[in-house]
Amino acid sequence: MKKIKQIEMLRVKLPLKKPYLTSLGEFTYYDSVFVIVTAEDGMSAIGESTAVLGYSWESPYDVWNFGESYANQLIHKNISDASRWLTTQFSRLPFSTTPFLTAFEQLNGDPLYKIDRPIQVELLGIVNSRDYEEIDCELARLKESGYKTIKVKVGWDVDKDLEKVKFIHARISKGMKIRIDANQAYRYDDAYKFVTSIPPDHIELFEQPFQEGNWEDMKRLSNNSPIPLMLDESIYDTHDIDKAIQLQCSDYIKLKLMKASSAALLREMVQKIEDHCMKAVLGNGIATDIGCYQEAVLSANLCLKTAGEMNGFLKTITPVSDRSIHYDKNYLVVSPDFLPKVDISKISPFIIHQAIYE
Repeated sequence: MKKIKQIEMLRVKLPLKKPYLTSLGEFTYYDSVFVIVTAEDGMSAIGESTAVLGYSWESPYDVWNFGESYANQLIHKNISDASRWLTTQFSRLPFSTTPFLTAFEQLNGDPLYKIDRPIQVELLGIVNSRDYEEIDCELARLKESGYKTIKVKVGWDVDKDLEKVKFIHARISKGMKIRIDANQAYRYDDAYKFVTSIPPDHIELFEQPFQEGNWEDMKRLSNNSPIPLMLDESIYDTHDIDKAIQLQCSDYIKLKLMKASSAALLREMVQKIEDHCMKAVLGNGIATDIGCYQEAVLSANLCLKTAGEMNGFLKTITPVSDRSIHYDKNYLVVSPDFLPKVDISKISPFIIHQAIYE
């Protein structure tokens, strides 16, 4: 059984090409923690966590502090034992445990991270501007690239949100779908007004209108919404999925590797979703190329059919890894020999903390 020889941790504030606008705030950089684990046989693997306080109860500081507190205790431990310990002790700290557990899974040869052929994962496109001229330009680019699904953020003012979505709806191509995300920003009356005021054709789904614990309003809205609904921030584990199944309040469930904490738990969640005739959506729009690459491989191996949201790598000014992810129009393309490693020379100006345990 493999044992852990070294753990290197990096905290990086990686600038974005342009601000990323959500109802949670305006993001100009990712605050990411990377964990590079080296086994005693010399093999190494990477895990990433990019926590956003407000989306989750964990902050980047919490993730870093967790690693500082426990990394040294993991040195020389059997990797499988270390994984079990983290999973049982810290089940409600998914963003903190993800970079460790995902690196451990890769070192143990988990087949979910392996591909034997080139894979193409369909991505959705993003319309992120609030300026209508810029929206027109973004839509033209997405149409030309062949995108079939686009994502629109709402959650500022319901009337202005409706105006923007209707503007986009009138300009999309015949085969395109719109995925709308409120990031927990609405009250019930605003959410009801929104779903009953937009034309339902071409609307794929409406995502997380309420605060993550507001199941009552989610159930009320599902009884009255002419468009499908999706939960995101409300879902962290299979117990949360059980709640959605019990209430029958969601048609789609949004998953992220950083919320699931491991590929093993992600697979369990996908299975439960599909067993109850819901659809799973996977992908993190606030993640670097390391996390996006891993989610793309997992999406392919889990045979997901919905457009992926692992597009965060398109927003950063530089990749973290030594090899750039190949991107062909609206598809993320990964080859079997693509094994990314952190390229310190690319990210050194943006490293704010670094620690090595051995």
